[in-house]
Amino acid sequence: MKRTGIGTGPSLRRALAAGAAGAMVLAGWVGPATASDGDRPPARPAQAASTPVDPVLAAALSRMRTRASGLTALAAPTPVVWDEHDDALGDTAKTPELAASAMAVYADDPSTKWDESSLVWFFAETDAPTVSGDWAYVWLDTNGDDVDDVRVVSPDLYMDLDQDYWSTVDVRGGLGWSSTGRQALWQRMDEGYVVGFDWRRIPGLTAARYVFELEDETDPDLWDLAPDDYVGSLVALPPPSTSVTAKARRSGSVLYVDVNPNLPKKRYWKFRVYQQRADGSWRARKTSTTLGSKETRTINLPKGTYKVVVLPKYGYQGSESAPVTLRR
Repeated sequence: MKRTGIGTGPSLRRALAAGAAGAMVLAGWVGPATASDGDRPPARPAQAASTPVDPVLAAALSRMRTRASGLTALAAPTPVVWDEHDDALGDTAKTPELAASAMAVYADDPSTKWDESSLVWFFAETDAPTVSGDWAYVWLDTNGDDVDDVRVVSPDLYMDLDQDYWSTVDVRGGLGWSSTGRQALWQRMDEGYVVGFDWRRIPGLTAARYVFELEDETDPDLWDLAPDDYVGSLVALPPPSTSVTAKARRSGSVLYVDVNPNLPKKRYWKFRVYQQRADGSWRARKTSTTLGSKETRTINLPKGTYKVVVLPKYGYQGSESAPVTLRR
């Protein structure tokens, strides 16, 4: 992000690209820089038929369209990660300027075919209608050292309102910025922006602090940040969750358990089977593990109502099945 002060000149990234080593010292910058630091990566409209847009992201982004207008009144469901920052108006000559921004991860919705908790979203509100040619950036510090580790830059074209566009997610390495090959989807709205990507596909991204940046399309000296720099502690992103299905099979005489995701050879999921008491409470009845490449198990149990709880393992959260009744 721009650490040379509001309205005082080119951004730090542009200064580094021009070879201004003094800016590195003044800013306390410790990361490498390349000549591409201030450039936009190539992009094209996501709605073009020839563009290989990730259907998961495209479908998820369509659900986010109303969430970038009014950060304090976002639609349900309640996010499992929410990091919001207001920005003082009048701290820059940029028009429009940023009024607020937020980072969000939403709980998985079982009715969708994807894990919504693997998608991280960034919202920004502006104090006036957005401009189609303005540059928008999201910068991430993933280890708390105040250095930009991940960046997402808006497409290198004019974005129409309420249309989906894509660009790449870049990471900083020893030789500068490089593409991860993963997509981020953008949408520009009348008074805001939204961008999201699958954070679990970005190596090393388990927690982050962010800065949303907006830059004038013709004058790089006109820009605004929300927040103005990395602030607070790293925000942990939720680990992936298992899912478990429990069914009665063989005329309701056995309990069939299926846990996802499937694991490599020699790995397995551990789970507990609970039986419901007459008063409605649950007692642990059996502990077992999945078998085979499909991570399933069939268990003989007496009649009763049961549920299965998968224990956390391999960096995954546990999960719980719906109750199942055996009738033999």
